[in-house]
Amino acid sequence: MAKLVLLTFILLPVLACSTDSNRQAPQVKTDIPADLQIEFGEGGGFTGLWQGHTIAADGSITRWTGAAGEKKEDTLGTLSPETLAEIWQNIQNSLSPRTSSGQPGNMTRYIRVRADSAEFTVQWPAGPGTPDSLKSVAALFDRCLKAVSSLEKNNSTRQ
Repeated sequence: MAKLVLLTFILLPVLACSTDSNRQAPQVKTDIPADLQIEFGEGGGFTGLWQGHTIAADGSITRWTGAAGEKKEDTLGTLSPETLAEIWQNIQNSLSPRTSSGQPGNMTRYIRVRADSAEFTVQWPAGPGTPDSLKSVAALFDRCLKAVSSLEKNNSTRQ
């Protein structure tokens, strides 16, 4: 009887680990949707000016600035397929129809994603104090900004 109890204590952690490894991780689509469009930016305040970027399904990036109704756009370049795939994976991990839309502030940041005929927009006050419920979305915004900034930096060193 003592051997049976000892054997149970030895095998229990092994059995628990094997059942955890059999659980399926949430499915993340790796294919970029043909209609993917990621728009992110910030603005508002007393000037009402906005600035941001739009990333298309092919990785092409448009930079835009302006007030409502008077956008100036220019083409910035194209993200690598690996960077675009990483951003798409981050989107799937950060956004869903259940993601809170947040509240605008005096200066507001937002990210809008269109993919697979669906659209999600999340906004939050720019600056410190991002609500905990939107931290992963703010991190996604920062990741997109980092990818675009590195592309801008590479373009400026070539000129």
